[in-house]
Amino acid sequence: MGGLKAFNIVRAVGRGFSPEKAMRLVDDDVFLEVIDIREFAGKKKNSVRRVRGRLIGTRGKTRRLIEELSGADVSVYGNTVSIIGDFLEIDIARNAITMLLSGSEHSTVYHYLERRRMDIKIAEMSIYYEEKEPREKTDGGSE
Repeated sequence: MGGLKAFNIVRAVGRGFSPEKAMRLVDDDVFLEVIDIREFAGKKKNSVRRVRGRLIGTRGKTRRLIEELSGADVSVYGNTVSIIGDFLEIDIARNAITMLLSGSEHSTVYHYLERRRMDIKIAEMSIYYEEKEPREKTDGGSE
């Protein structure tokens, strides 16, 4: 395991992820992104607390839906929200989180996630079919 991967795994655990979820970062196609909530909410503790509440949702509903519909793992910890996932998962989760941080209504974000879910399914299908394509047979030059 490379030094950068180990650093990101430790960083992910420090940002509130379980070690099991952080170990996803061992895969070359999985990344960690950390967003500072204060860039959107300002420095006031009450503003940060309010925005964190919007990201988490009642009993964790919003965070859970972002995870389920994007495929990424999300952790809201301190003044940051962190995302673990592949490029497409992080893109979808980041956009949903940014929408919430910018004040979009929850229903708007949920509709966005539902629309983007199809992109993930298409990407998964293309990977599946690439793996299933038969290899070209070579017969060693005989005719």
